[in-house]
Amino acid sequence: MKKLFFFFCFIGIAVNAQTKSLSSNEFNPKKGDLLIDVRTPEEFKEGHLPNAININYFDSNFAEKINRLPMNKKVYLYCKTGIRSEKAAKVLEKAGFTKTYVLEGGILAWKAAGKTIKTN
Repeated sequence: MKKLFFFFCFIGIAVNAQTKSLSSNEFNPKKGDLLIDVRTPEEFKEGHLPNAININYFDSNFAEKINRLPMNKKVYLYCKTGIRSEKAAKVLEKAGFTKTYVLEGGILAWKAAGKTIKTN
């Protein structure tokens, strides 16, 4: 019985860990997906991906804001270099999100690939 319990726990971990790192060429949110910039509002104003919403990872209520998002949608995350978005993805996983994608290298990699940036 212990082996069976361990097996199901292991499967549960594998199912919940759905965050995938994508290159700037693979990172392609579709209409209806959530695109979240986890940088500060100041960084966001300097330039962001088109259609992105800003939810600052450093806000004390970051987890609360994440919990308001629809869990059935794909969530695409990015930051400056990819470090904050990886940390944010772990918060989403703990909240129960299963379709999470992170931009490898963040917006710096996006710009280096010559992709579009929107400024306010």
